[in-house]
Amino acid sequence: MQPWSVELNLRIGSVDAPDQALTWVSQVLIGPDGSLYVAQPQDRRIRVYDSAGKLQRTIGRRGRGPGEFESLSAIGFVHDTLYASDSSLRRVSLFRPGGALLRSMQWATPLIGQPPAVYFPTAPQVLLTEGTALVKPDVPVALLASGTGRVPWLHIGATGQVLDTLLWQELPLEAFEMRSGGNRFFAPKPFLDTRLFHLMVDGSGVVVVQRARERGASQAQFRVLKLGITGDTIFTRTYTYEPQPLAGAAIARALDEIEARLSRRPDPPDRREIEQALRQLGLLPETAMPVTAVASATNGSIWLRRESDGVSPAAWQVLAADGRPMAQLQLPERQRVIAVRDDVLVTLELDSLDVPYVVRYRIRRP
Repeated sequence: MQPWSVELNLRIGSVDAPDQALTWVSQVLIGPDGSLYVAQPQDRRIRVYDSAGKLQRTIGRRGRGPGEFESLSAIGFVHDTLYASDSSLRRVSLFRPGGALLRSMQWATPLIGQPPAVYFPTAPQVLLTEGTALVKPDVPVALLASGTGRVPWLHIGATGQVLDTLLWQELPLEAFEMRSGGNRFFAPKPFLDTRLFHLMVDGSGVVVVQRARERGASQAQFRVLKLGITGDTIFTRTYTYEPQPLAGAAIARALDEIEARLSRRPDPPDRREIEQALRQLGLLPETAMPVTAVASATNGSIWLRRESDGVSPAAWQVLAADGRPMAQLQLPERQRVIAVRDDVLVTLELDSLDVPYVVRYRIRRP
């Protein structure tokens, strides 16, 4: 694999400057002219920054009228047309890059299934050039909490009809239960080894990363599977790796997050009790997960965040569109890849207070 490096050239974010202060960032798009389109679901707006990081305009606002959003579910480009999906209004709005509304159209999946496995009508997440779309339907919170359900990833037509089912994703139970002082407490499991799923931003399909280590395997391996929009297998590849011990810093960070969450409850357990419960339940593995996040680029390449100790810079492995290992680079541990276009790389960083920053780099190749 080639070693790539990155050159920092822009950082957007602030705790007090109105034009720079960001709320929750769900997506970032790199426009054809280098502008950054930052989705702000809490504000029901898309902020557009020029290549120098200056706020140029905002697109949308809270509401139900033309060009407004009740929810900002997904954004993307089809050629030079910006689209924004709204699952609450069950529609997709199309904009010129400058922000002018072209039109809105009702577009969502049908209501699928029977209680409790009901999949709500959901607006597309990735629009395809031929006028169809890819979407993972929303499911009830009760189904998510049960850890026993499945949700389909769908290829839908312009009226919302299901054209193909790409795959069914199992919904594992992602919380654990512990007792303290006669009380029951629930918190998210740290260090999950469940499969990772990623919808390719170029609309070519879904990537699945199987990272649980198989029992009896002579080598540590993880597997990457890519499925096309009809559910066909584009490639499946297995990658060997050298297991890394689960770092004490990563354990400490997980304990910090669980302790902070449970502290909102009356008579919460202390840190020692939390760690003891995790060890008894087998939720503190000896080695780190080989892959901790997945992203993709507009050229179809796949970006995998590899093992992390929670402190040092994290290694990102880049796979070509056919799964061949292509390159590797390092990014700060608190940053995750959120957009890649040509030689422009954008990450999302959360500081210690969870204040978001959008960071842009230039990729340097040998």
